[in-house]
Formats: sequence, structure tokens, C-alpha cells
Amino acid sequence: MFGPQTNPSPNLLTLLIGRSEGNPFYLEELLNFLKAQGVSPEDPRAAGALELPNSLHSLILSRIDQLTESQKTSLKMASVVGRVFSLHTLLNVNRALEEPRLTSDLEQLDKLELTPLENLEPDPTYVFKHGVTQEVAYESLPFETRAKLHRDIGNHLEATEVETNNEQLDLLAYHFDRSDDLRKKRDYLLKAGQSAQARYANASAIDYYRKVLPLLSPDQQIPVLIQLGQVLELVGKWPEAGESYQSALQLALDSKDLLMEARCRSASGELFRKEGKYVEALQRLEEAQRLFEQAGDEAGQAEVLHLSGTVNAQRGEFERATTLYNQSMAIRERRDDKCKIASLLSNLGIIAWFRDDLVRARELYESSLSIRRSLGDRWSIANSLNNLALLLGDLCEFAAARNLLEECLAINRELGDRWSISNALSSLADVALDQGDCTTARNLLIEGASISRELGDRVAISFILEQFAQLAAGEQKARFAFTLAGAAAHLRESIGTAGPPNQQARLKKWLDKVSQLLPEADRDAAQKQGRALSPDSALDEALAESPLTESTQ
Repeated sequence: MFGPQTNPSPNLLTLLIGRSEGNPFYLEELLNFLKAQGVSPEDPRAAGALELPNSLHSLILSRIDQLTESQKTSLKMASVVGRVFSLHTLLNVNRALEEPRLTSDLEQLDKLELTPLENLEPDPTYVFKHGVTQEVAYESLPFETRAKLHRDIGNHLEATEVETNNEQLDLLAYHFDRSDDLRKKRDYLLKAGQSAQARYANASAIDYYRKVLPLLSPDQQIPVLIQLGQVLELVGKWPEAGESYQSALQLALDSKDLLMEARCRSASGELFRKEGKYVEALQRLEEAQRLFEQAGDEAGQAEVLHLSGTVNAQRGEFERATTLYNQSMAIRERRDDKCKIASLLSNLGIIAWFRDDLVRARELYESSLSIRRSLGDRWSIANSLNNLALLLGDLCEFAAARNLLEECLAINRELGDRWSISNALSSLADVALDQGDCTTARNLLIEGASISRELGDRVAISFILEQFAQLAAGEQKARFAFTLAGAAAHLRESIGTAGPPNQQARLKKWLDKVSQLLPEADRDAAQKQGRALSPDSALDEALAESPLTESTQ
């Protein structure tokens, strides 16, 4: 900055390095300050006479203060646009700006390395070299001025874009959220939230929905609270999802909106199902079904029939589940709802799998997967991959099963669906056990157990305890295997789920392998000991027997 022959004073170096506290940007700005003040770094008296700004913010502000009024205005306007901004945008936001003057200002800001030129064509584009510079320039503007500029920028973006994509929608939401245009703030926050939810940008969706809720009337809040609950449910924040559904339900009751009340009760019922609270789930779903019928909402009735079928399937009521699925299918086919048809085919495939009709199950799974791939819904595709892989495992097609499950797990990790991540890990553990790979199975179960415990998913924990029992059997730990099997059986009884017949047969097969290692009385005693354990205690014992390997730490 001062030339290669410069020999700076040691005292000055000590002062600069100490003040910058190891921050290269801070150090660079201190040197810029010296240069602007006309201080020679070789002057031994400079360190004692120099009054440096006492913070990075005040240092940058002092640099801005040295600009001309026109340059200050251009810099501050640019800070509202964003880290990257163009000449064309600034001219359109403030019609009073003259292009020659603005071009001259930006050229000078480029020379000062405050906002270097990034691209010249097709429209000169500049970037704040450091985010702190943008932040300081932005904060130096009065709130009212910022709000007006954000509104003008939003209007400019809205007028110039023929088609609004996700990135543009985020920009519009960003600017109008900070503007004084309440209507557009509300509209774009809501649109951005729905867009983020659709593409599984879950954190953004939650943020947008929470920002827009206070701007809505009570009746407008109801569907947004349901959407917020769905995203919270997806990312594993089940208590918060339940609170969101409950808030929506109270508003629906206050407004006597039967249709919204039905949707709230349906959403709560599905959450109760995931938590293994089947009595509460069926109660909510029955209430929702009655309300959907009163409102004449056929799609809602089909959804409740579908969800009720799944609750019954998990309780072992397969005939009832099949009847409900078929009733839902009749409505979905009449409405040509391909997404829901694919979901029902998958569920009917599970029933066929539970009944050991593997040929029929495979037909249903593959039909479901084909529809879902054509629709491009990644969450649903992952669901079908998991189901088909479990079936292939039963057919001893382990390599194919593992490939499908790895694709399934990758999708679920990308989408952030913690329940489905745990489910995929559990399925992969089954395949690893069948292949005799106890180390891999153990590590998969450890991660899955951590997620399921955090979610409070008692159904998943019962499966995981059974898998740990199988793992113990595979390692010839007979007593421990029967203890964990007893704990899983007790948990299943407490939540009212018998477990899929084929899964129970699988557990029995593993236990039979080590039953000869223990007298019958000892096996019974071990199971009784397991039944006396709480789910958390049983899981703690399983994990204590399963230290993490080096590869997963």
C-alpha cells in the first residue's frame, strides 16, 4: 500500500497489530486510514501522535465521512440494495441521480476498494469488498430512509422481472419486509414461505411464516399456522408443531370455520400417530372426518381416510386399514390425484408386505415409485425407496436394497426430515444385520436412536430396541438379546402396536439362533427384566453395549 521500499516504524507496527486483534480486514482498514491521513509509516513519532478509531465500525465510518456528499449518497443507497449491486438498479431506484455523476462516484469507490467493480457487461456491477462496510453504510441511514429505499428497490425488482423465480422471490421478500409497504410485505413474505416449504428450504420457510403471522388477520393466520406446523414437524420439532396446530385450532373454533377446524384436527391426528399416541390420533381424525363431511370437502375426507388407515395398520388392524385405504383410493382416482394415489399404493404395498405377499407388495411399491419419480417429489420418492428396499432385503437382494436405501438416506438428509432419516438408518441397519455386518448396523442404530429419542418417537424406539436385540443375538449375547426384546415388547404393548408380523418373525428368527445358549427359565427371566425397564433405560443399556467406532466419532 505504501510501496515496497517502505520501512515502517516498529512502534507503529506494534500499535497496528495490537489494535487489529488479528483481523486482516481491520488491519487493512487501519492502513487505509493512515494513508488518508497522510501519515508516513516510517515516521517514528507517528505511533505516539496518531489517534486511531477505537473500533472497526468507527474506522469504516471515518472513511465514509471522508467521501464527497455525492459519493456518500451512492454508497449508502448501494448498501440498501445488497452486497452486490448494479449501476442500472441504483439509477432506477433514485430517478434524481444523474448517470455521469453516479458513474463517477462508483469509479471512485472502486479505486478506494470500498465497492470494487465485479463485472462491466452487460450492466456495470459492483460488490462491497467487506460485509462490514455495507453494514456500517446501511446503519448510518435513518430508518425512514431505509424503509423507503427498500420499497423502491422492491418495486423496481417487481416491475423488471417477467418471471419470479425462487431467488427473486427471496429478494422481494427481503426488501418489502424492510419497507413501509405493509401489503406487499405481507404478500411476499407469505409467497416466499410457501416457496421455501415447497423446495424443503425448511429454516427459511419457518422464518418467513413466523415473520408474516403478526401481519395477518386471525382467519388468515389459520392456514399459515398449519403450514408452519408441517415444516416444524418435518424438521423434528414436534412439540412446536403441536403448539402451532393447537393455535390454529383455537382460531378456527373462535371463527366457527368448520373446514379449517377439520384441517387442524387432521394435522394434529397425524402428529399424534407419529408420536405413537394412537387413541388420540383416531379421536382427532374421527372429529376431522365428521367436519369434512359437514363442509362437503371430498379431498379432506379422502385424506382423513388415508391417515386413519395408517393408524390402523400400525395397530395391526390390517383389514380395517385396507378398507380405509380403498375408500380413500376411490376418491383420489375420481379426482385424478396422482400424488395421493402413489401414496396409497405404497401403503397398500406395506399391508401386502405385512401379510407376506411379497409379489403383490413389490408390484404396488414399484407402481408407486414410478408415479412419484414422474412427479419429482423427492420426499415421496425417498419414502418409496425405503419401502421397496425393505422388501428386497426380505428377498435377500441385499446389494440392491442397500443402494436404494443409500439414495433414500441422501434425499432425506438433504430435505432435513429427521423422522425419515431415522427410518432410513433403521432400514439400512436391517440390511447390514442380514449381511452379518454388525459394526455398520451398530453405528446406524446409534444415530437412529439419537434422533428417535430426541423426537420422542416411541414406535421407532420399539423397532430400534428390537434391532439392538437382533444385533446382540448376532454377537452371541443371548441374555442381553432377550432383555432388549422384552423391553421392546413392553413398549409396544404400552402404545398399542403389535408390530408388523414379518418384523416380529424376523426378531424371532434372530432370538432362535441364541435360544440354546440359555435355559428357558433364564430366557424368561431376561425378558421379564427387560419388561421392567423404561424405554429410556433400555435404550441406555443398548447404547452402553455399543460404543461408537472411530469412523463415526
